[in-house]
Amino acid sequence: IFFRAMAEKLLLQRIMAAGIIRIADLPEDCESKFPAINKNLAKARLSVQKVKYNSVVYVAVVNDMADEISKPATHFSQEDIIYFKNVIDVIIDKKISTQNQIMVNKRDITNEGVRPKLPDANKTYGEEDANAAIERFAAEKWLDERDSGITLGPRALMDLRLYLIDCGIDPQQWSP
Repeated sequence: IFFRAMAEKLLLQRIMAAGIIRIADLPEDCESKFPAINKNLAKARLSVQKVKYNSVVYVAVVNDMADEISKPATHFSQEDIIYFKNVIDVIIDKKISTQNQIMVNKRDITNEGVRPKLPDANKTYGEEDANAAIERFAAEKWLDERDSGITLGPRALMDLRLYLIDCGIDPQQWSP
Protein backbone atom coordinates (compact mmCIF):
# COMPACT_ATOMS: atom_id res chain seq x y z
CA ILE A 1 0.00 0.00 0.00
CA PHE A 2 1.49 3.28 -1.13
CA PHE A 3 0.80 6.64 0.48
CA ARG A 4 1.86 9.87 -1.16
CA ALA A 5 1.45 11.93 1.99
CA MET A 6 3.36 11.12 5.15
CA ALA A 7 0.51 12.60 7.24
CA GLU A 8 -1.88 9.94 5.93
CA LYS A 9 0.58 7.18 6.68
CA LEU A 10 1.20 8.45 10.21
CA LEU A 11 -2.52 8.83 10.87
CA LEU A 12 -3.17 5.28 9.69
CA GLN A 13 -0.34 3.98 11.87
CA ARG A 14 -1.79 5.76 14.89
CA ILE A 15 -5.26 4.34 14.31
CA MET A 16 -3.94 0.83 13.73
CA ALA A 17 -1.68 0.96 16.79
CA ALA A 18 -4.64 1.92 18.97
CA GLY A 19 -6.97 -0.70 17.50
CA ILE A 20 -9.87 1.64 18.20
CA ILE A 21 -9.51 5.30 19.09
CA ARG A 22 -11.72 8.26 19.89
CA ILE A 23 -11.74 10.69 16.98
CA ALA A 24 -11.16 13.49 19.52
CA ASP A 25 -7.74 11.96 20.21
CA LEU A 26 -6.71 12.37 16.58
CA PRO A 27 -5.61 15.53 14.74
CA GLU A 28 -8.44 17.94 13.99
CA ASP A 29 -8.23 17.49 10.21
CA CYS A 30 -8.06 13.68 10.32
CA GLU A 31 -11.43 13.07 8.65
CA SER A 32 -10.28 14.86 5.51
CA LYS A 33 -7.56 12.21 5.15
CA PHE A 34 -9.90 9.20 5.44
CA PRO A 35 -10.89 9.09 1.73
CA ALA A 36 -7.27 8.95 0.58
CA ILE A 37 -6.40 6.38 3.25
CA ASN A 38 -9.43 4.27 2.33
CA LYS A 39 -8.54 4.42 -1.36
CA ASN A 40 -5.20 2.83 -0.53
CA LEU A 41 -6.61 0.38 1.99
CA ALA A 42 -9.28 -0.83 -0.45
CA LYS A 43 -6.65 -2.95 -2.17
CA ALA A 44 -6.30 -4.92 1.05
CA ARG A 45 -10.07 -4.90 1.63
CA LEU A 46 -9.70 -2.72 4.70
CA SER A 47 -11.08 0.70 5.51
CA VAL A 48 -11.07 3.35 8.20
CA GLN A 49 -14.55 3.44 9.69
CA LYS A 50 -16.13 5.56 12.36
CA VAL A 51 -19.10 5.00 14.60
CA LYS A 52 -20.84 7.22 17.11
CA TYR A 53 -21.29 5.40 20.39
CA ASN A 54 -22.65 7.08 23.52
CA SER A 55 -22.02 10.52 21.99
CA VAL A 56 -18.37 9.61 21.34
CA VAL A 57 -17.09 9.02 17.80
CA TYR A 58 -14.66 6.13 17.51
CA VAL A 59 -12.40 5.28 14.57
CA ALA A 60 -10.81 1.96 13.62
CA VAL A 61 -9.42 0.11 10.64
CA VAL A 62 -11.83 -2.68 9.82
CA ASN A 63 -11.94 -5.62 7.47
CA ASP A 64 -14.39 -4.98 4.64
CA MET A 65 -14.72 -8.63 3.76
CA ALA A 66 -15.78 -11.57 5.87
CA ASP A 67 -13.26 -14.09 4.64
CA GLU A 68 -11.54 -17.15 6.05
CA ILE A 69 -8.12 -15.49 6.01
CA SER A 70 -9.09 -12.80 8.51
CA LYS A 71 -10.69 -15.17 11.03
CA PRO A 72 -7.48 -16.50 12.60
CA ALA A 73 -6.05 -12.98 13.00
CA THR A 74 -6.91 -12.70 16.69
CA HIS A 75 -5.36 -13.41 20.06
CA PHE A 76 -8.62 -14.79 21.45
CA SER A 77 -8.92 -18.54 21.79
CA GLN A 78 -11.19 -20.52 19.50
CA GLU A 79 -13.51 -21.11 22.45
CA ASP A 80 -13.62 -17.37 23.20
CA ILE A 81 -14.52 -16.63 19.57
CA ILE A 82 -17.32 -19.21 19.63
CA TYR A 83 -18.58 -17.74 22.89
CA PHE A 84 -18.41 -14.19 21.46
CA LYS A 85 -20.46 -15.28 18.44
CA ASN A 86 -23.04 -16.82 20.76
CA VAL A 87 -23.19 -13.62 22.83
CA ILE A 88 -23.65 -11.55 19.67
CA ASP A 89 -26.52 -13.82 18.64
CA VAL A 90 -28.21 -13.40 22.03
CA ILE A 91 -27.89 -9.60 21.84
CA ILE A 92 -29.15 -9.46 18.24
CA ASP A 93 -32.03 -11.85 18.96
CA LYS A 94 -33.08 -9.67 21.88
CA LYS A 95 -32.83 -6.53 19.74
CA ILE A 96 -34.93 -8.07 16.97
CA SER A 97 -37.54 -9.60 19.28
CA THR A 98 -38.06 -6.47 21.38
CA GLN A 99 -37.45 -3.91 18.61
CA ASN A 100 -35.34 -1.73 20.88
CA GLN A 101 -33.84 -3.59 23.85
CA ILE A 102 -30.12 -3.97 23.25
CA MET A 103 -28.85 -4.74 26.74
CA VAL A 104 -28.73 -8.33 27.90
CA ASN A 105 -28.39 -9.47 31.46
CA LYS A 106 -25.01 -11.01 32.24
CA ARG A 107 -26.76 -14.13 33.55
CA ASP A 108 -28.35 -14.56 30.12
CA ILE A 109 -24.98 -14.81 28.41
CA THR A 110 -22.96 -16.72 30.98
CA ASN A 111 -25.42 -19.60 31.26
CA GLU A 112 -24.53 -23.03 30.00
CA GLY A 113 -26.66 -22.72 26.85
CA VAL A 114 -24.57 -19.81 25.54
CA ARG A 115 -21.14 -21.09 26.55
CA PRO A 116 -19.40 -23.16 23.86
CA LYS A 117 -19.33 -26.92 23.97
CA LEU A 118 -15.72 -28.07 23.88
CA PRO A 119 -14.66 -31.06 21.78
CA ASP A 120 -12.75 -32.55 24.72
CA ALA A 121 -15.39 -33.96 27.07
CA ASN A 122 -12.98 -33.54 30.01
CA LYS A 123 -12.82 -29.76 29.55
CA THR A 124 -15.55 -27.21 30.07
CA TYR A 125 -15.97 -23.54 29.25
CA GLY A 126 -17.33 -22.54 32.60
CA GLU A 127 -18.94 -19.44 34.00
CA GLU A 128 -15.52 -18.14 35.10
CA ASP A 129 -14.24 -18.52 31.53
CA ALA A 130 -17.30 -16.68 30.23
CA ASN A 131 -16.88 -13.83 32.73
CA ALA A 132 -13.17 -13.52 31.93
CA ALA A 133 -13.94 -13.45 28.20
CA ILE A 134 -16.56 -10.74 28.71
CA GLU A 135 -13.97 -8.64 30.54
CA ARG A 136 -11.41 -9.10 27.74
CA PHE A 137 -13.96 -8.31 25.02
CA ALA A 138 -15.11 -5.24 26.96
CA ALA A 139 -11.52 -4.05 27.44
CA GLU A 140 -11.06 -4.08 23.66
CA LYS A 141 -14.48 -2.46 23.11
CA TRP A 142 -16.01 -5.48 21.36
CA LEU A 143 -18.60 -5.52 24.15
CA ASP A 144 -19.83 -2.79 26.46
CA GLU A 145 -20.39 -3.94 30.03
CA ARG A 146 -22.47 -1.75 32.31
CA ASP A 147 -24.50 -2.12 35.48
CA SER A 148 -27.61 -2.40 33.32
CA GLY A 149 -26.20 -5.22 31.23
CA ILE A 150 -24.00 -6.05 28.27
CA THR A 151 -24.32 -4.89 24.69
CA LEU A 152 -22.23 -4.50 21.57
CA GLY A 153 -19.29 -2.15 21.85
CA PRO A 154 -18.11 0.30 19.21
CA ARG A 155 -15.52 -2.10 17.82
CA ALA A 156 -18.20 -4.74 17.18
CA LEU A 157 -20.43 -2.15 15.52
CA MET A 158 -17.66 -1.30 13.06
CA ASP A 159 -16.18 -4.72 12.39
CA LEU A 160 -19.50 -6.55 12.31
CA ARG A 161 -21.45 -3.90 10.42
CA LEU A 162 -22.10 -6.08 7.36
CA TYR A 163 -23.43 -8.88 9.55
CA LEU A 164 -25.56 -6.45 11.55
CA ILE A 165 -26.99 -4.94 8.38
CA ASP A 166 -27.80 -8.47 7.15
CA CYS A 167 -29.71 -8.90 10.43
CA GLY A 168 -31.67 -5.72 9.73
CA ILE A 169 -29.78 -3.60 12.25
CA ASP A 170 -28.22 -0.24 11.41
CA PRO A 171 -24.94 0.00 13.38
CA GLN A 172 -25.06 3.80 13.14
CA GLN A 173 -28.38 3.81 15.02
CA TRP A 174 -27.16 1.58 17.88
CA SER A 175 -27.32 3.45 21.15
CA PRO A 176 -27.01 1.78 24.55
